[in-house]
Amino acid sequence: MNDVVLMTPDIASTQAGVKMAMQIDLAPQSSDFRALTRHLCQALLKIASVDPHDFACVLLPGDDATILEATLQTVIPNHDACVLVAVNGMAGTQIVAQLEYLNIPHVVVVTPQNQVLDQAAIIKQWHQHPAISHFIMCHQDPTAGVLNPLTPLIGQLHRAGVTTIVDARATFGGIPINCEALGIDYLITVFHHALHSVPGFGAVLANRRKIATTQGYARSLALDLYEQLAMMTLFDGAWRPGAPVQSVIAADRAVSTLLATGGVAKRYQHLRQLQQHLALGMAAFGFSPICSPMVQSPLMTAFAYPKQSFNDQAFAEALHKRGFEIASGIANRPSFRVATWGLVDESELDAFLTAVKQITQPARA
Repeated sequence: MNDVVLMTPDIASTQAGVKMAMQIDLAPQSSDFRALTRHLCQALLKIASVDPHDFACVLLPGDDATILEATLQTVIPNHDACVLVAVNGMAGTQIVAQLEYLNIPHVVVVTPQNQVLDQAAIIKQWHQHPAISHFIMCHQDPTAGVLNPLTPLIGQLHRAGVTTIVDARATFGGIPINCEALGIDYLITVFHHALHSVPGFGAVLANRRKIATTQGYARSLALDLYEQLAMMTLFDGAWRPGAPVQSVIAADRAVSTLLATGGVAKRYQHLRQLQQHLALGMAAFGFSPICSPMVQSPLMTAFAYPKQSFNDQAFAEALHKRGFEIASGIANRPSFRVATWGLVDESELDAFLTAVKQITQPARA
């Protein structure tokens, strides 16, 4: 089995240094591992531009869906609560499904997949439903690659007393997000996307004043963020459920590397340049993004089929044989998805475009 360059929205290829960091063994309750946990949390709060006295970092083992569900079932009370949900793709649909499973009352505002969330419609629904206590939106939905603006919507709702939750599982670490300035009460993220680490756990950056009121809300013992934070605070970085030690070590290395190499602002500019390079290069072969450049995320692009007879499975398999992995489309419009993060740089992207040319224009390659 050979390594491939991961250009999928599911996971980013990791640097050699991050992989090497996982060769270290630490006991979950050791002072060394607890110190590493504290260091990682401090770094994440720094990336979010928040004061540690005002915000806490809660780490929890699990995949993307686990971290999302842990947040919903911890921070939303069992009574006298209603969640306003903004949806423009698969991530928003997943949020709605989890709220339904948890039997949490909610109001849904749906926007087309290739458009940014309709903030006017969201505010209108908020005014029409005075029971709304919480609001949640996805920063970047992986369906079409739309980047949803956080302003002025989040700030307006936050100032009005609505608890604001931002699903930044795909964007945190790749796009600047100032939680305090924006009015975000809870930010959800994982490490194998824009933070360029490996799967295994996620983080919730929580407004301390808000999470302090959530004791007893959780429907699940293992997914109780309040109790996890209490454990980490009381025992200086100790985990309550079993800690994914190697994943945490890798994440600490990845986040430290990010901060040491120019931070999120520099990575964001790099990602924007890569996406523009990708879009321009793919246009030469007849592929167009399904959303406009004005709303396009720099992290992931969904390309429409150039013609109805296009075989995306054969295309993806041909790319795989040349060392590149892309993802099938999940939008209403037939498409495939390409992410430009992780190990992808200009040289890798040029090699990818050369591979696309070999597949689509074999006589000219």
